[in-house]
Amino acid sequence: MQAIVGIALARSVGPAEYGTIVGFAGAVLFWFIVCDLGIASYVPRARAVGDAAAVSTSLLLNVATAALGALIAIAATFLGPFDAELAGLLTLIVVGQALDKNIDAAVGVPIADGERVFPAVSVLLRRMTTAAVFFVALLGGWPAVPAYCLAAVAGPVAGQIHMRLRLATLGLQIRVRHAKGAATVVRQSSFFAVTDIGNQSRSLDVAIVGLVSSAATGGFYAGASKLIAPFSLVASTLAAVVLPRAARSTPRTVYRVALSMGAGALVLFVLAVPLAFILSPFITLILGEEFASAAPALAALILGLPFVALTSPLDALLQGTGRERFVAANALVFAVILVLAIFIGAAWGGATGAAVSVSVVSFAKSLVLFLRVCAGGRD
Repeated sequence: MQAIVGIALARSVGPAEYGTIVGFAGAVLFWFIVCDLGIASYVPRARAVGDAAAVSTSLLLNVATAALGALIAIAATFLGPFDAELAGLLTLIVVGQALDKNIDAAVGVPIADGERVFPAVSVLLRRMTTAAVFFVALLGGWPAVPAYCLAAVAGPVAGQIHMRLRLATLGLQIRVRHAKGAATVVRQSSFFAVTDIGNQSRSLDVAIVGLVSSAATGGFYAGASKLIAPFSLVASTLAAVVLPRAARSTPRTVYRVALSMGAGALVLFVLAVPLAFILSPFITLILGEEFASAAPALAALILGLPFVALTSPLDALLQGTGRERFVAANALVFAVILVLAIFIGAAWGGATGAAVSVSVVSFAKSLVLFLRVCAGGRD
């Protein structure tokens, strides 16, 4: 659904405007990852080990940081380089991202409880609502950008209602249970925060490409990256499931799971090689002739997709077995490397150079994580 909405927006507005909208959304996403304080990743583990006080406090903190982050982001949007009308529309994206951030943290509770259907329904509900509102608005004669911004907040609103109803059935009390509760949670989630910030630094990619090259080049890169984004969503969902289970598993079990994941990534890479060159020319059929220059970037991103997908589950395996410090340090180091690589790649080869940089860095990062998981399993 996400990809379909992105395709329709790209075909409606062209590369330059598409790059501006997607670049803004990516920057806002990164901002809310910073505001999250690692709570979205911390909640499943706290729930898995039975720390009810930490879960309750975490959910309250998440509401507070989402609200504060939204206020700061809205103020920055109106003070930014956008005209008043566009800034007003972009605030809808900000609000939608804030609501999504809150949902992603809360959904960690049923995931840790072993539920499989509810998390999938939550994601599907949000994506389908977003798509429905977007296309209904387009059919109603709305311009593409206002329709997209309205849809960006509609999906998370539906997700919020769905999530609140579920939390009520679980009987969770969202409050700080003692004076030091919030400080304790922030301290315990700090390594998760560093990891999340490092991992999500890639959400700045479109903004960086647009800044280094041009808005149109950023649009070419955004067109390619958004086509593969739904596959990355599968990896993040898998990570949320893996983390609480890893917290209850032996190192040997975690080692075997990592081997299976590594083997799966290699198989997918072998399949991706011919697919990258077969599918990339079809980007003009999907996004339109204006995006023909994005074909090489799409091929490069497809080649790196198996390793991008491997990173989040491996992070979760390490975090679930108490190695948050290593995961945080690794994420921070590779975040710096990735941002620098995208800058250099975009300056050297535009959208294609940035895409090659992302794929190479993703491979290196997943390799380091895989070796660390395997080393811990043999200890």
